Amino acid sequence: MFLLLLFSALILVIITIFIINSSYAHAVQKARKSIISSLNEAAVVIDSKKNVSFLNKPAENLIGISEKEAEGKPIDDVLQVYSVENDAPDTYNLYSQSADVANRQSHTVMLRKVNGDKSQILLTTTKNVLGTNEYVLITFLDTSDEKQLEEMKVDFVSMAAHELRTPLTAIRGYASLLQMHYATNLEASAKELLTRLIVSTTNLTNLIDNLLSVSRIERNDLTVEVKPLDLGIIVKDIFSSFEQQALTRKQHFTLDMSDKLPYVMADPFRIGQVFINLISNAINYTADGGTITVTVADKSDHLEISVQDNGEGIPKEAMARLFTKFFRVSGSLEQGSKGTGLGLYITKSIVEMHKGKIWAESTLGKGSLFTVSLPIATEEQKAQHDKHISNNAFLTVKNGQGIIIKKMPTTTASANI
Repeated sequence: MFLLLLFSALILVIITIFIINSSYAHAVQKARKSIISSLNEAAVVIDSKKNVSFLNKPAENLIGISEKEAEGKPIDDVLQVYSVENDAPDTYNLYSQSADVANRQSHTVMLRKVNGDKSQILLTTTKNVLGTNEYVLITFLDTSDEKQLEEMKVDFVSMAAHELRTPLTAIRGYASLLQMHYATNLEASAKELLTRLIVSTTNLTNLIDNLLSVSRIERNDLTVEVKPLDLGIIVKDIFSSFEQQALTRKQHFTLDMSDKLPYVMADPFRIGQVFINLISNAINYTADGGTITVTVADKSDHLEISVQDNGEGIPKEAMARLFTKFFRVSGSLEQGSKGTGLGLYITKSIVEMHKGKIWAESTLGKGSLFTVSLPIATEEQKAQHDKHISNNAFLTVKNGQGIIIKKMPTTTASANI
């Protein structure tokens, strides 16, 4: 009799524990669901089998499916995402819960809704939701409107730059004619005003060119026409174009480069822009009497081109943003120049279009070192290129006027102002 009562009591305790655990689990599940439902951004929770556990109202609205319809279905059937670059099904392992995947990952992808519409979204997956590995939280933010707004801004900048370019070219041309033909008849004060006018229009022209380059980069419209190229010709010519400017400031300006260098696959005009920007920055940020060294080194499978100075240097906290748009490092050696902060952004974009790399090292008060790495052209790449296209075409810059001259293997030269 006693054993029977003991057994009954034990059964009652087990049933009570089971009920308590079930109630607790249900309460926890309800609490989690309430938390997810309260999120302002679209959210989906999947279980360890990658099936939808639940989704909130913003997710229902964005995807176009109700929670009741989605619950229990594989996430790939509910959330159809694609690569931004093409329309193929997305290959990212977004929902993996293996140990080698980070607890939090973000991806920009295209979402195909139930009705067939597409939206660009920022999708983030988070493991260990509310302290358990059983669920993964997927949140996504529709960035289509932001992208459209950004495209409108790029369009406006491009249109404004184009509209400004025509009258500015006329102003600059007439000012140059005045300087060439009538400057000798002007008083010193008038000559100074004319010089300032030409310098100002040159700076504004450079700004417009940079804005147009940025708009082309962001639209993926900036192209490079690569060919097997003797980079030594480009570097020597650009170096020579800056020698007078460095001499005026009594700077020690040297070029360290072998006479024979392997060819690289590069666009002579675009890659010329890179070295013009880097050398110009080095001269502007180095004090009178300072040292600037341009080095080209053969590193077996790539060329490394470095521009080193002992100028002002760059603060450590500025290094991370150095190649971003509109970022400028202000300093006493700038001598009042009003840069736009676009030069290094454009430079980095051009280098990456050549499958190259660019990086910077700097110590405040001791100077900076900018290095560009470009892959050497293979024999196969050389063979594929038309041998009749001259490798001797290159570009230079006349300091002061900013005139780009394209030298061809003929008796004449064409200028693009």
